[in-house]
Amino acid sequence: MPIIDYFFGLKKISDLRRNQYLQRDELLKIQERNLRVILDHVFRNVRLYYSKFKQNGIKPNEIKKLEDLAKIPLTTKQEIKNGLQKNVGYVLNKNCNPNKCRISYTSGSTGMPLRIYKSREDLYHHWARQAFAFFECGVKFRDKIIRVLFPRERKDYWLQKFGILRIEDVSINQPIHNIINKLSKSKFEVLQSYPSVYLLLSQYIQNCEINPRIIFSAAETLNEKVRREINSVFNTELFELYGAYEFGRVAFECDQHCGMHIISDHFIIEVLRDGEQVSPGEEGEIVITGLHNYTMPFIRYRIGDIGILSDEFCNCGRNYPLIKSIEGKIYDFLKLPSGQIISPRNLELKDIEGISEYQIIQPRRDKLIVHLVKSEGFSENSIIEVKRNILSGCLGEEVDISVKVVESIVRGQTGKRRFIISKV
Repeated sequence: MPIIDYFFGLKKISDLRRNQYLQRDELLKIQERNLRVILDHVFRNVRLYYSKFKQNGIKPNEIKKLEDLAKIPLTTKQEIKNGLQKNVGYVLNKNCNPNKCRISYTSGSTGMPLRIYKSREDLYHHWARQAFAFFECGVKFRDKIIRVLFPRERKDYWLQKFGILRIEDVSINQPIHNIINKLSKSKFEVLQSYPSVYLLLSQYIQNCEINPRIIFSAAETLNEKVRREINSVFNTELFELYGAYEFGRVAFECDQHCGMHIISDHFIIEVLRDGEQVSPGEEGEIVITGLHNYTMPFIRYRIGDIGILSDEFCNCGRNYPLIKSIEGKIYDFLKLPSGQIISPRNLELKDIEGISEYQIIQPRRDKLIVHLVKSEGFSENSIIEVKRNILSGCLGEEVDISVKVVESIVRGQTGKRRFIISKV
């Protein structure tokens, strides 16, 4: 790998570190400038967006400010999938060579996995943001990072080739005791995994020498109760990350823990309800526009998450806007017999003795199937408590609850566990 790649990557990280402290009006100017460039690009080079703009009578030069973005129709995952099936070139930059791109897949939790194409330039941006977020949370250049994730093929990027942010993946597709044994024998400073994996690990590591300096949580909803439990078990500081296979790292939490900083020189995040922007502090659907996805662009993309933005400023001095919280996936929410929609948080079962993992499946509005993995202390009373908690969370509506004890909970292709699967 040419030495120029090393300096090119470090330059991107340096730009991110500088921009986060710019005033918000300066960050807004960068966002809007990058937005105009990417929209001109997709109109000229990506047939999906050229067709979308033409069909809706939109000209890229009409979109000058963030508020103008609402003129562009939302983009769905199904649109992208259909485009890929029709012709890969329909959704990619016509000037790129798909055979020279790195291909990855989303988790497939909403159906068939989505194929993602990234050029060498995309990968530089992807890993610059990842490294930037790590460094801002206290990770050091030579730290070793262990990620407890679903097994997947991984190639070293320019960072690892120069000995920066050494990463080792440990598969979760093995007995928990094997994972514990691997972690206890490894020398590492940083641990990254899903909240559900941390909770599972926490039941077994009390007598093990597993002492990461920093831990990162991503890819599943994290509430304050779970955060406190994870922090107490690992006796360290947990940082939440937000991202997606489509975009890479989008936002990160600093040591003030007042929300996640959106890397706004690379992304625009909208929070919508019924297609309209909600006010800061209100819950809605997250829609993301990538400002540096030139190979496979995502403009006003419905990522599938529910979240809340904040209009506050963090005490850390960074002026990036904040995501107050990620509330869950759209498919995680349940519809009751009356038509009322409830959050998955209504049905949390973490306080019940004797349960290590659980998953709730909704085949119809008035039916819930609960899969439980037993732990020490499980009894018939555990099942009674499960039903009692769920009935309470369903706000008194008539719902039939079936409880099944299973050996394990099936995870998605990337290892993420869906707490709620609604087929309604």
